[in-house]
Amino acid sequence: MKKALSRIRIGRNLFLASLWIGTVLAIAGLSTYVITSVWSNLAIGLFILGMLLIASVLLLRWRFGPPSQHQVSWWRRRSTQASTNALIATLAVVIMLGVLNLMAVRYGQQIDFTENRLFSLAPQTQEVLRQLPKPLKIWSFTQPPIPAERTLLEKFSQVNPERFQFEFVDPQLQPGLAQKFKVFSSNKVVLEYGDRTKTLDSPFTESQITPVMVSLLGNVQANIYFLEGHGEIPLAGEEINLQSASTALNQKDFTISPLNLVQSTKIPEDTDVLVIAGPKRAFIKSELDLIQKYLKDGGNLLALMDPEFKTGLEPILKEWGITLDNRIIVDASSSGQFLGLGPAVPLVVNYGPHPISQDFDEGFSYYPLAQALKVDDSKSAEITPILVSQERTWAEAEPDNEELDFDPNADLQGPLTIGIALDSHQTAEEPTEEEQEGEAEQTEEPKENNLEKPRTKIVVIGDSDFATSGPFEQGLNGDVFLNSVSWLADDNLSLSIRPKTKVERRLDISGTRLRVLALTAIAFLPLLAFTIAGTIWWKRR
Repeated sequence: MKKALSRIRIGRNLFLASLWIGTVLAIAGLSTYVITSVWSNLAIGLFILGMLLIASVLLLRWRFGPPSQHQVSWWRRRSTQASTNALIATLAVVIMLGVLNLMAVRYGQQIDFTENRLFSLAPQTQEVLRQLPKPLKIWSFTQPPIPAERTLLEKFSQVNPERFQFEFVDPQLQPGLAQKFKVFSSNKVVLEYGDRTKTLDSPFTESQITPVMVSLLGNVQANIYFLEGHGEIPLAGEEINLQSASTALNQKDFTISPLNLVQSTKIPEDTDVLVIAGPKRAFIKSELDLIQKYLKDGGNLLALMDPEFKTGLEPILKEWGITLDNRIIVDASSSGQFLGLGPAVPLVVNYGPHPISQDFDEGFSYYPLAQALKVDDSKSAEITPILVSQERTWAEAEPDNEELDFDPNADLQGPLTIGIALDSHQTAEEPTEEEQEGEAEQTEEPKENNLEKPRTKIVVIGDSDFATSGPFEQGLNGDVFLNSVSWLADDNLSLSIRPKTKVERRLDISGTRLRVLALTAIAFLPLLAFTIAGTIWWKRR
């Protein structure tokens, strides 16, 4: 009798084990298909083997068991029904999970809850991808592929899957493609658009690849000239330089060149933007005449003007409605303390409605030893403040005093304008009724009146240190500089897309509170759970 019961138990255990093994094999085959979306030999083999094992076990159990126990009563046993219900529930859960994963793979949507939108594409990038007039393909010769780059390119493809494609290529296995694009190392990425291509190094980020895409689409190259000879900040070579700014401009496919007006005696005709970065000495009259004529003829100027330096540019800027205050701005808001900034470094979080600053939101930028700018609204040009200091700031008339206190009789109360963008209108102002009547009597003069006036664009910022290497990488400082140059060069050029940084939010807890939290998590909560479980067990017992 005991041997018979032992055989029954062994048979039942073998039956259950075989049934579960078959179920696991079938689920493994189905999961392989769901993940890869392909019925591979492995997936088909696992699924068929599992189903055959399940069918065989059930058939043998029904066919060869004693009729009185297996053909009738076995299917009605509570153990059989419980096992069947568990099996059906498991299969249902697996199938639901498989369907959900399949839908997530094919129709995946992500919601970015991070404060700085770390996992979302910038609006500029999305706009470029949506407006692709024809297919653009990226060939990555990086081996092995970098996961972060693959994820970024997948995000690009989701915006416009019809006209944006990418492919990872092993140059050793496909030497023909490497030869076609003249790739001789495995850390290159090629952007192909029609018959034009551009190459950049890997690894790359969104802030690096989007400007290259735009320059490839438009095939636009802007010439940026940096004036020198008056103590301006050099492009490179000195401890304080514009190396980071010039590198960023080169990545946007801009051509950077120094310009000495005394030596060249003219401003080149191909100048798209003239940059004057922190002059310390005065310009001579012939240089000022060249700059004045350049602006009247429709030139574009970026002037980074530090306080307490007379350069001779003041009358030219005033003619366009911009006056340099020449007093150092003091920031008493204490908002810059977490960055280690002193009171002579105003922190800016307020930006004007302008293409240069339209995507800045509540980001910060700072300007060491900056001066305020005053705007003459009576001028016909459109002048927009783009950088505005906080309310608890003022322009200090005596910055050498040990204690900086606001003097209403000598100082200028904030908020203050630190940066402006000026745009003279593209066409002349409409003539009055008297002028229109006079035009009917004239013969040749109407042609002159209908001519479009040259369009001049000027950006003036009351500081130059923000654009130097070091500060350039902080906050939105680099964005202010790059967006200003891009807007001056061409409205259609892409603006800056800066790398996104994580915002750290730390919770400072005292030692006593930390110990209380630790004891609660480690001791109290588990003990409470065991107590409740024991009480329920005792009552049911």
